[in-house]
Amino acid sequence: MSTSAQRRSAMPAERKVVINIDDVGMCHGANVAYLKLKRAGAVDSGSVMVPCPWFLEIAEEGAKDASLNLGVHITLTSEKKYYRWRPLTKASQASGIVDSDGYLFRSVPELRARGEPDAVEAEMRAQIDAAKAAGLSLTHMDGHMGAVFSPEFVDRYAAVGIDYGLPTLFPKSISVYGP
Repeated sequence: MSTSAQRRSAMPAERKVVINIDDVGMCHGANVAYLKLKRAGAVDSGSVMVPCPWFLEIAEEGAKDASLNLGVHITLTSEKKYYRWRPLTKASQASGIVDSDGYLFRSVPELRARGEPDAVEAEMRAQIDAAKAAGLSLTHMDGHMGAVFSPEFVDRYAAVGIDYGLPTLFPKSISVYGP
């Protein structure tokens, strides 16, 4: 079996395929699966959900091994019914990024309807700062559930990527993320 790196090197220089796994850090199983796939050469990188309970487990591994190629999966929503997470900024309800229980909203439309762009940007920065403080050498950033591509927040997302010098994922079209 060839590794993902070997498959990519055989491709023309102008086009590369990067196999990235998202939602790393969400739970122990996601971390174990990512580590097995990465160490087997089946994937290139992973995107870590910093506000999630199992972030520290993957951060410990990533701090020891920069070749794990971990980036931040900017997490602005918490869609699970019984498994929720809160923002790192300890945002209040007035920020528009948390529900009445203090958790990130379950859906992107809820975040779009209420989220203050300054609060969203502050949360993005807090997640990157926390990942770096945990010892990760970040390789990229992208967004959970596409929330960062919402018209209200996409400029902030791009600016944060530039400020931190992080390659940022952008889909071919962001029109599916809202008018």
